[in-house]
Amino acid sequence: MASLDILSKIHAAGITLHPLPDGRLRAAPRDRLTDELRAMIIENRAEILAALDRQHRAQELAVQLRLYADRNGFSQEDFDEALQVAVASDLDGWLAYINGANETRH
Repeated sequence: MASLDILSKIHAAGITLHPLPDGRLRAAPRDRLTDELRAMIIENRAEILAALDRQHRAQELAVQLRLYADRNGFSQEDFDEALQVAVASDLDGWLAYINGANETRH
């Protein structure tokens, strides 16, 4: 099962997963975690951690790209297109570029 399908099932159950520094996942609220969901999380932990990391980096990129867009006069349409391209390609490369551009503007 794809990690996004698992995350969708977990979210639909009202559960949020939080990655911990030691590589474990914390589910909250725990009382909503069924044996089936728990087994899916355990079986697919590495994929779930990777998907959560990508989501986090995409959110960070969106924030940084918004700062860059505001400073450089992007329209909302330009921002949406740039974000779509960035998320569909190399998140780390775009994030490094945008962070660097934002830091030089301070």
